[in-house]
Amino acid sequence: VLAGNNQKKTKYILEAIKAGYHVLSDKPLAINRQDFDLLATAYQLAQKKGLLLYDLMTERYDILNIIERELLHTPEIFGELLQGSLTEPTVSMESVHHFFKTVSGKPLTRPAWYYDVAQQGEGIADVTTHLIDFPSYLNKYVKDNVLEVLANGTLHYTVKGIHVNMKVTWNYTPPKGGGDTFTSIKKGSKATLKTIQDKESGFVKQLYIQKSPDMDSAGFEDQLQKTIQRLQAKSPFLFIKDMGNGTYLIDIPQENRSGHEAHFSKVAESFLTYLHDKNMPQWENENTISKYYITTTAVELAKKEK
Repeated sequence: VLAGNNQKKTKYILEAIKAGYHVLSDKPLAINRQDFDLLATAYQLAQKKGLLLYDLMTERYDILNIIERELLHTPEIFGELLQGSLTEPTVSMESVHHFFKTVSGKPLTRPAWYYDVAQQGEGIADVTTHLIDFPSYLNKYVKDNVLEVLANGTLHYTVKGIHVNMKVTWNYTPPKGGGDTFTSIKKGSKATLKTIQDKESGFVKQLYIQKSPDMDSAGFEDQLQKTIQRLQAKSPFLFIKDMGNGTYLIDIPQENRSGHEAHFSKVAESFLTYLHDKNMPQWENENTISKYYITTTAVELAKKEK
């Protein structure tokens, strides 16, 4: 099991596979193109040796994401993914985080190497954050007594013609009464799925579905009710709330949402099940390799643009 400083993580992954160990690794598995090449080699070697290499992706076990995925794969409601364009992407995600914030009533303390992009990994543009003392390895990033951290990123790419946009912003500290925010939009031919976490939502993620303008309101709502009834077989706490203008809240009560820490046990369960049954689907490997190709190539292209 690997976690922590990302500078040598990919090398550790490869060496562990060479030594015959199964690997469960915290993300990211690779932070640059050199790491990606090592990771691809590790996956190839793992398959030859019959070893399991697994990315610790906790968010797929969030009940909101699980329900969103079910709706996304219900053509009667969502339809098909639109292709979109560079300026109007079909899938867009934007999150805002903060270096300095309070967790459980105490200031969050991050290790100094967290601000070194060679150790933590970098984004695609500059963001500045102020510190009082700098370790020597951060000196090269200090300009006018300000530490410049390449932590912001905007990424545009296409998958099978579908346009995708992702944006991550790291501010120094949240505004008064503020917190981390997140927005996700996925556009289908019949409806759009939206996940929103902002001040209005109390900084709690909420899932909405909005029908396309050309969809009959009564027919859409009837189909949505049928879909929710089907999902209630596994998630009886689900219900929908009409927000007006063809938008519906997919209400998931807080008491039925497991916390982030609980998702780690779900990852471990999946990892150990795949290990025991030797039945991890090939798409797990292919999707993970594709993900890190996209992220590390984006960093490489951004450096060329500077």
